[in-house]
Amino acid sequence: MRRIGMILSVLVLSVLMGCSSALQAQEAEPGDVVRVNYTLTLSDGTIADTSEGRAPLEFTLGAGDVVPGFDNGVTGLQVGESAEFTLTPAEGYGDPRPELVMELPRNPENEDRDISVGDTVYLAGPGNIPVPAKILELDDETVKLDANHPLAGEELNFAVELVEIVAEQDAVPDNSAPVDVESTETSSEDAPGAVDNDSDLTGGDTEELPADESAGSEP
Repeated sequence: MRRIGMILSVLVLSVLMGCSSALQAQEAEPGDVVRVNYTLTLSDGTIADTSEGRAPLEFTLGAGDVVPGFDNGVTGLQVGESAEFTLTPAEGYGDPRPELVMELPRNPENEDRDISVGDTVYLAGPGNIPVPAKILELDDETVKLDANHPLAGEELNFAVELVEIVAEQDAVPDNSAPVDVESTETSSEDAPGAVDNDSDLTGGDTEELPADESAGSEP
């Protein structure tokens, strides 16, 4: 009887160890909801973004919540595993698009606003999603804006750690499309260099910007 009890104990221990190993070996796959810590640096060593001091970034792998290269860099990692990878512009925010640099007439109603070259304002993008644009030039009549993503054309160096696989999902939506890092819908509070401008700089109706897959999303 004692021998049978010992055999059962060994079997139970083996099963528990097997389950533990299976959990430890779980890898992040497309469709999983994951949480990661990350730091993004540019080629010159500048830290462009980091989750340090904030909650880990949560997103669904393969669902288009982040730039495609970031998806690929996290896929296959195990919980607690870290990785470093570099994304080309094509894998990140793309190359700068000349059509997103535009000169527009200023709106006379906004002449009293305290704006200057280098500030960020917001234009109506596709679907009326606000798109940040940097002021390049400014005079009494016109304003020259650059609505390219601030990191367009940059190589992106990521250091990431997979903190948790929150949930496993059966499939990725068929209509998922790769977009960018930093927020799924760009808001005036989240975009880099944002200033408090709640109306258009331009006069008349603001035309929608050209469709841009790299406008608005997280790392």
